[in-house]
Amino acid sequence: MKRCTRCLLPEGQLNVSLNEDGVCNYCGHWQSNESRFNDYGTLKPLLLDRIEKLGGKSPVDVLIGYSGGKDSSYVAYSVSHRYGLNARLLTVNNGFLNDYARRNISRMLDKLNLPHVFHHFDEDLQRSLYRAAFETYADPCVGCAIPLYYYSFKYAYENEIPMIIHGRTPYQIFRNYYPGSKDTFLELHLTNYEPHSYQRLAEIYQGFADDLKRWLGEMFPNDKGLQQKAYDEVFFDVASADPSQLPDFIGLFQYEQYDEEKIKSELEAAIGYQRPSDDIVLGHGDCDIHAASAYLLRSVHSNVTTLTEIASMLRLGAFGQGKARELITRYESLETKRPADSISALCNGSGITPEQFDDIAQNPQNHKHKRFANH
Repeated sequence: MKRCTRCLLPEGQLNVSLNEDGVCNYCGHWQSNESRFNDYGTLKPLLLDRIEKLGGKSPVDVLIGYSGGKDSSYVAYSVSHRYGLNARLLTVNNGFLNDYARRNISRMLDKLNLPHVFHHFDEDLQRSLYRAAFETYADPCVGCAIPLYYYSFKYAYENEIPMIIHGRTPYQIFRNYYPGSKDTFLELHLTNYEPHSYQRLAEIYQGFADDLKRWLGEMFPNDKGLQQKAYDEVFFDVASADPSQLPDFIGLFQYEQYDEEKIKSELEAAIGYQRPSDDIVLGHGDCDIHAASAYLLRSVHSNVTTLTEIASMLRLGAFGQGKARELITRYESLETKRPADSISALCNGSGITPEQFDDIAQNPQNHKHKRFANH
């Protein structure tokens, strides 16, 4: 298998193509545009302009999706203490938050002293979404990602909160950055490098609504009622929305250089942040089913689930190829071992049987799973 000489992505997979020098389309696209994304002296005024334009007009200036992890904690601390914005934190219960996540959220909320909403979806609908994501894409995480992100837009819009500031890292933002990418959120992220525009947001939100309807149609092809119920639960009627009320989606780490160790150290000193015991790069220690989902995706689609993020970290200079290969090897080892407890949690919470799970994981060639069209 040929791999990109720079970021190690495999040719012929994940929409990767190599040129005559062995460099992939991701790296070529990044190299042609990177100066646009790392000129922080030029970018910071764009953030300040957004804050000046949108802040101070509502009782709550900004909504922050809150997991209790380092990135969302840093965003919450920075937005409220550095930028002086009135923030509200939103945690969407995906049904599989583990004890570590709950303890960390509780501890950080005590330190941050910010208003917080803990939202629970309809339990039967949540189970249906996980099961459908499993059956359609062999990717239970889709059953979390869709409602989690879409609901944050719905909550902000319905509560007239003009900004959502999130803690996605540059490595997450640019993991699918290549010509023709289908990453739904990439287009929204790219608006952060331009002056704020309600017209542009309206176009993107309509695209989001269309994507959501298409995904729900794939997941529940024979149940229009369930499609509509899911849509109404997680999103709003974009077609009739007032464009001037659409919340902007702002990535704090698009305007300031991301340094994970610096973030952790600053949080430890400022609000007593505690690192998880298994503090692995790109880890998801807050979710009971992440290991099961990663194992399933690795079995069905062959690739390490963090591969595009690792490649993005290489492109952005977070480390060199030696560290990248070490991470890939480590995740390959983790994701090829059947995680019994995590699988049990997934099955108990979604109505999937262990036999169904193992059938797909062990015999993927017998099933026709779609690849979730967000890559």
